[in-house]
Amino acid sequence: MKKPFWVLLIAIWCAHWSPTAAQPHAAIHDIFQAHQQGRSTYSEIKSLFSSLEPQFILDNCIYYLNSEEETNRQMAVKLIYKIAQQTNNDRIKHKATYQLVNKGLRDPSATIIFRTINYLESLPVDCFDAQTKNSLAGTLTSRPPHFKSMVRLSGRLQMDQLIPYYSSILNNDTTLNRSTQWNLHLTLGRMGDQEQVSYCIAQVARIGMNDEVIYRLLPDLLYLNHKLVIDFLLDQLLIENSHCTSADPDHEVAIDCGYRLAEAVAPYVQNFPIRVDASGDLETDNYEQALATIREWVTTNRQNYQVQLEH
Repeated sequence: MKKPFWVLLIAIWCAHWSPTAAQPHAAIHDIFQAHQQGRSTYSEIKSLFSSLEPQFILDNCIYYLNSEEETNRQMAVKLIYKIAQQTNNDRIKHKATYQLVNKGLRDPSATIIFRTINYLESLPVDCFDAQTKNSLAGTLTSRPPHFKSMVRLSGRLQMDQLIPYYSSILNNDTTLNRSTQWNLHLTLGRMGDQEQVSYCIAQVARIGMNDEVIYRLLPDLLYLNHKLVIDFLLDQLLIENSHCTSADPDHEVAIDCGYRLAEAVAPYVQNFPIRVDASGDLETDNYEQALATIREWVTTNRQNYQVQLEH
């Protein structure tokens, strides 16, 4: 015997408003309260993601993104990032990433914008759909805080529609500082402009290798994601150069910059003779012998090695 329609309506209403159904919202609220009070939320967040659906968490976090309290918006951005990072559902992943770009990058707080950029830079490229990229492009045209970092993110995402805009401000805007100019050169190079790639390499070559270049400019060159960069670094690796120092601040000694260059290029070269460990150090007990082996390998394989770039 079928139940009357009104009985089904009451059953649905009771399920929706039962204490159990209301509890998840309270659990999320408790995390935001704890964050406001400066208490650790590590275990609560871990429990949240193991017990609730990511879509439900996301819907609640979107509410907090509009809060007047900066601490609430900070936590909302953090949780939304975790959703984008952990979910296997493409629709939810795209929706979460869109919220980070559309809300997080337009937040009144420069601190939240900075944190959001760091989150976005660590997400895989497939998290960013067309809607999200369009939102990022719209934000960039207003030159927001941390503009340079957003520009570089757009380069990683291959947002070619911005090439005319970047080229125009690089060539015509006399108010740009040198750092912004440099990041525009890098981004245009990352987007495939080989002249810009060559320009960036030439700037580093003009300075030469030392600690400052290794730690500050080498990551910029690797950002270009281009074989010409790896060619250049392998050539530099073959040059004996003692203008670098050991990593031990309590006992600094001059070392060959080839060690640092080898550590930098190893992940990008197929069949590189010495691997690097999780911390980025060469896996060897004899650094002098390792560098000699690497240089011999580069000399032999320089013209026919295979590069492994980001995709």
